[in-house]
Amino acid sequence: MLQRLPVHVEDLSRAHGSLQEIHFVSEDVLTQSAAAPSMDGKSAIPSIGELADRLDADEIVVAVDDRNRVALDSLLPCKARGVPVTEFNSFVERQTGRIELAWLELPWLIHNPGFQFRLIDDGVKRLMDVVFSLTALIISLPVLLVAMAAIRLDSPGPVIYRQQRVTRGGRIFWLYKLRSMRSDAEQNGAKWAAENDPRITKVGMFLRRSRLDEIPQLVNILKGDMSIVGPRPERPYFVEQFKHRIPQYMLRHKVKAGITGWAQVNGWRGNTSLEKRIEYDLYYIENWSVGLDIKIIWLTLLRGLQKHAY
Repeated sequence: MLQRLPVHVEDLSRAHGSLQEIHFVSEDVLTQSAAAPSMDGKSAIPSIGELADRLDADEIVVAVDDRNRVALDSLLPCKARGVPVTEFNSFVERQTGRIELAWLELPWLIHNPGFQFRLIDDGVKRLMDVVFSLTALIISLPVLLVAMAAIRLDSPGPVIYRQQRVTRGGRIFWLYKLRSMRSDAEQNGAKWAAENDPRITKVGMFLRRSRLDEIPQLVNILKGDMSIVGPRPERPYFVEQFKHRIPQYMLRHKVKAGITGWAQVNGWRGNTSLEKRIEYDLYYIENWSVGLDIKIIWLTLLRGLQKHAY
């Protein structure tokens, strides 16, 4: 039951969680104490427990402007009967698979479980990175050699393109890619690639669409600069801009940058909404697990195959 709903209802019914029915109640219901006296012994406003029973509610979601006014003594009996009482931010995170920045409350983010990485977690993730990247590099070697030859024949300039990016802890590293643009593409300074960007070569267009230009990043993973799964690395020039625009932006550097990530498998990659990408990145970092990494790798491969099937 919600007092306010600052996200679209359809966003709450995504594959991350299903909703059959939502009921909204007045804030007065949530702020009415179970022990509050009334003139005639009866309250004109039904209690939250009465409404939960009447509607056969599966869950109560608290979404009020001032949480201090919520009557906890009216919610406790509901929880005791097995009806979960959930904070709005946790509800939205669970249903949408992202942390909503527009309505993010820092106390919730601080007290909510998550953002915890043990030494064994780092070890398991690193082992997965080495095994997966080494295997992928060996398998893709013939394709890599053909792509490098095509780049050489298509346009003058180096075959491998190096670019500074930011990874875990704010550390800057050199990211490797197959060159997909003209060698003078950034003679006027750093600039994001746009759709149908004239700086992209003919071979480069194919490499970008097939994502073959990212094969050399497997070397970055073997070196320890990146991981298979993580937030996509950004350039230092843009990081300096984004960290002032979005206060929580630097939290994405809690983990290593990745070739693929939770934002990418949810459709937010390349020149798309920065805020949406950060929302999915924060969800990934807060909820990281080996199982989530495997899920993202599987979705990346599956959607890549589906894309090339059409």
